[in-house]
Amino acid sequence: MAIFKILGKELLLLHATSFAKEDIKEREDLQRPLKNQINIISPDTLIIDEEFSEFPFSLKPFWASPLPLIKTIPLLPFRSL
Repeated sequence: MAIFKILGKELLLLHATSFAKEDIKEREDLQRPLKNQINIISPDTLIIDEEFSEFPFSLKPFWASPLPLIKTIPLLPFRSL
């Protein structure tokens, strides 16, 4: 399907492109706006959270992580009363 932009009383044909051609990156440019405004694209969609990014090779800075950086959680012994 062709997509047009209306400019006054004229139609301008918009040509197909790609994220790479437009220098749009998924993580840096799309994830947060889509998460915050998913209803623009799909009104009945709920975003739970973004992808896991705690891998050592992740490009996301550690301070942007939604969870604290905890390596282990000590478990307390359970005692019945």
